[in-house]
Amino acid sequence: MEEIKHTGIVVSAGPDAVKVRFEQNSACAGCHAAGYCTATSSEERIMEVKGNHELRSGDRVEVSISKSQGYLALFLGYLLPLLILLAVLFILTGLSAGEVTAALVAVGVTGIYYLGLYLSGKHISGKFNFRVHKI
Repeated sequence: MEEIKHTGIVVSAGPDAVKVRFEQNSACAGCHAAGYCTATSSEERIMEVKGNHELRSGDRVEVSISKSQGYLALFLGYLLPLLILLAVLFILTGLSAGEVTAALVAVGVTGIYYLGLYLSGKHISGKFNFRVHKI
């Protein structure tokens, strides 16, 4: 099974979850898309992974997820909202709505989608199974 993997350092560890701070991949420095990719942002990324992992703060770990789950996350976070935005835009334009009105409604509907995604976060997060391995 192919996986998407990122290396990080445990920030805090508890009996039911660990928090991992991700490091920038050295491979990102040579990538032509590094300036546009959110994975290389200078912002610190901290992720909470549920489960008893018997890790301590400062441990170097690798967090992984299956590629299929990674693709599902990309679909829900980027592709589906884009499709919703374009569909609403083209439908309203086809119904002779003004361009500004169609654009505003399309952005509004996409915003509502993201709000729904945020509000259903606990339900959706159950569909993703992150694994943590000490390096």
